[in-house]
Amino acid sequence: MKEFEIAQKIGKPLTDAQFREAAAKALGVKPEKVGHVEVTRRSIDARQDILYRYRVQAYRDNEPYEPYRVAPYLAVHQARPVIVVGAGPAGMFAALKLLQLGLKPIVLDGFQLLLRGRRCWCFQRWKAVHALFQAGRYPGGAASAGGLRRAPGHSD
Repeated sequence: MKEFEIAQKIGKPLTDAQFREAAAKALGVKPEKVGHVEVTRRSIDARQDILYRYRVQAYRDNEPYEPYRVAPYLAVHQARPVIVVGAGPAGMFAALKLLQLGLKPIVLDGFQLLLRGRRCWCFQRWKAVHALFQAGRYPGGAASAGGLRRAPGHSD
């Protein structure tokens, strides 16, 4: 498998045959030896001349190709809630994994509301974290009592 980019002027869309020819050139084989060609990203580049930019994955005829599959998400509205402290990259990744496991993540972050959707909520209020801590339901760990701080200028 080889991944490469193609830049094309606006107004001249590429055909499947042109993608296959570009894939053959990138792989160093004849066009009939190209197995699967997939455009994984399309974007417009307006830095100088306006161009379409394509990111393409090309497979040789004998290389196995497995299409990308999105992991199934289970219905979590009746599932047991799990608290995730912090809405940074690690917290969002943890929430995603919990969704895949069929659990209902509740993401707590002390500064701003980042995500509020059907399956995952993010509370911004200090009182929500404080109430959980007082009730003994706060998970502790790296962001336990000593790590909890009120947001600057926050008055509750």
